[in-house]
Amino acid sequence: MAVGPLDWATEQAEQEAAIAAGSGGDAYQGLAIALFWQGDVDGAIRAMERAYVGFRRQADHGRAAWAALWLGGQYLRHQGNPAVAAGWVARSERPISRAEPSGERGRGIPRRALAPGAPAEGERAAIASGAGEIGM
Repeated sequence: MAVGPLDWATEQAEQEAAIAAGSGGDAYQGLAIALFWQGDVDGAIRAMERAYVGFRRQADHGRAAWAALWLGGQYLRHQGNPAVAAGWVARSERPISRAEPSGERGRGIPRRALAPGAPAEGERAAIASGAGEIGM
């Protein structure tokens, strides 16, 4: 991804070219972000779903968890579908548990506490403690 002000249409074209050349989760994630910032939330969701699959195939657990949580947020905020959002948050659980300490894992842990169907108050402390263990 380019540094500085982004031309999201150019970014989209670059990511689509990378996908056509056989790139995996990274290119789909980049495409999702470019589509999102151009107002194509449905296209962004489809691309991020492909990124999630790619990250799972690559055993990139932290990024798969982040993609699932991002999808949960979009389904809740932009699609108004809390059931599907909760499903994506649930899908993030396994990759989070397998991820090495990383930024993706750290961001995922506290988001789980705020997600639809969030854990009870006592469980939130345990989640916060997990985030603290990796320096969040």
